[in-house]
Amino acid sequence: MHHPTGSRFVYGGVDARFVPVDERSVLEATRKKYGLDFPFILYVGTIEPRKNLGRLLKAFKRLKSRPGIEHRLVIAGGLGWLYQEVLREIDELSADHEVAFLPNR
Repeated sequence: MHHPTGSRFVYGGVDARFVPVDERSVLEATRKKYGLDFPFILYVGTIEPRKNLGRLLKAFKRLKSRPGIEHRLVIAGGLGWLYQEVLREIDELSADHEVAFLPNR
């Protein structure tokens, strides 16, 4: 869409096909398929420096320092550019915390 100044912009939003899944059998089947039988926080995105996973891991580490937090961090996404650096950072920051990777399918 064109703006009166000549610049273009796109309205924010998500395609209508992306909706929460409420059907218990579907949720249970997905959890079973990926071995997610625990509470978790999900990150979905490419594993690369510009995604700032280091900051996410630091925040997760702070969260896990609180009593009663049983969640694990689940990372789902493909490997992007310079991903080795990000994986090294994940290894360093997640040594005492639970981080799981979902296979990229």
